[in-house]
Amino acid sequence: MKVLLREDVEKVGGRGEIVEVADGFARNFLLPRRLAVPATEANFRQLEMEKGRIGRLAAKERAEREADRARLEGTSVTVVAAASPEGHLYGSVGPREIADALTKEGVPVQEENVRLAEHIKEVGVYVVEVQMAPDLVAQTRVWVVSE
Repeated sequence: MKVLLREDVEKVGGRGEIVEVADGFARNFLLPRRLAVPATEANFRQLEMEKGRIGRLAAKERAEREADRARLEGTSVTVVAAASPEGHLYGSVGPREIADALTKEGVPVQEENVRLAEHIKEVGVYVVEVQMAPDLVAQTRVWVVSE
């Protein structure tokens, strides 16, 4: 079935694209969630009229993400955790703790956007990446200190 995507759908396509998908996927997932509409000429014309508004919205969202990225890169946060005298943490510091600390600093970040290879298990200073958008990554410093 050919459908016209109203929103970006991961591994399927981007907003405004006409894609061929399985009939069941379209009927049971895309159409009920209003992620797509059947690829008819009328639906395509309506989407073309909305493209100007969509373009302005996308530009505004991009500018906001760029501003958040600049603010995030200028921010460093401190996470306090229980540690041994040698500097080994009794637990670990993960994406949740980092996201909470960044949110308290005024930069709202979701836990799933914090990129860590593995949880932090020692006291120190770490550079952590935050995925702001699919093509926009910010880096910030995280200070892990002992209680």
